[in-house]
Amino acid sequence: MATVFVVGPLSISPAFADDDETNAARALYLAGKSKFEEGRFDEALVLARRSLEQVESPNTMSLAARCLAELGRKEEALAMFDAVETTAAARMAAGDDKYEPTRTQSAELALPLRRELGVVRVHIANAPAGAIASAGRMSAPLVGGTARLYVEPGQTRLRITTGATVLTEQTVVVAAGKPTDVSIGDAPSDGANGAPITPSPSAPDTSSSGPLLPVGITLGILGASGLAMFAGFGASSDATYRKLEEECGGRCGEDRRDEANQGATFQTIANVSLGLGLASAVAGGTLIAIHFATADDAAKSPQSRVQLVASPTGAAVRGTFD
Repeated sequence: MATVFVVGPLSISPAFADDDETNAARALYLAGKSKFEEGRFDEALVLARRSLEQVESPNTMSLAARCLAELGRKEEALAMFDAVETTAAARMAAGDDKYEPTRTQSAELALPLRRELGVVRVHIANAPAGAIASAGRMSAPLVGGTARLYVEPGQTRLRITTGATVLTEQTVVVAAGKPTDVSIGDAPSDGANGAPITPSPSAPDTSSSGPLLPVGITLGILGASGLAMFAGFGASSDATYRKLEEECGGRCGEDRRDEANQGATFQTIANVSLGLGLASAVAGGTLIAIHFATADDAAKSPQSRVQLVASPTGAAVRGTFD
């Protein structure tokens, strides 16, 4: 039985910067929100994706996820809800707490789908570049040797491919609301949640630079993860496009619509991941550099305070001195 979301007003408004590009993104978001409230989910999804091409807003991503859920594309919806969680967490780590309501609301909306579907968590040691895991109606790139695939409960066929080459495949039994771990080769000992394995940030610094180092490391990790997700999902989107172009010359029938839709979702996630990765990496590197610079002359300099200022279009560092 499909999960049905009650259509109601979206209570969260996106925050966009005052420039032409982000104002255009905001207009597209509001138009998509209006279509969603009218029950015109296909049109709302198109507008949300166009908005995301302009600005990587967690609020717009949440709208896209809700559209996918209403259209019965549950697996894609959960993948998009995961992207909302990752992006909102990165913004909050950078000091932008206004996305906490978005994160909370998206988690609540995703919960019925998480109870209905199962998840296959794939772990592969030394996964080749461009490897893709597929099961049921979902495919996802292996990022850091791991992938998450949402599938209907029961038996499903898991396949690992690179291009047209099938590396391995096996039958997996999946239960609703529960994860099923599949390890191939020497599985990672960490990252059991299906996310890329990352080192733990160091303990908070007690010097005059305060928590700059751990925050910088955290943002650096998020940046690396975002860029890896961009590479993986971008490759998947490109592979889907090339396959459809070769097999039906770009004029595919309704029987190939699911593949085209999934390729579009992969491209959206790739674009969002690129923006998140670049902003986080730049901000993290800046904070780490400031940490070491201030640590050297803390004893002979006025006490400094440095604040990371993040917006949907990037991040910057603002400093004050006492």
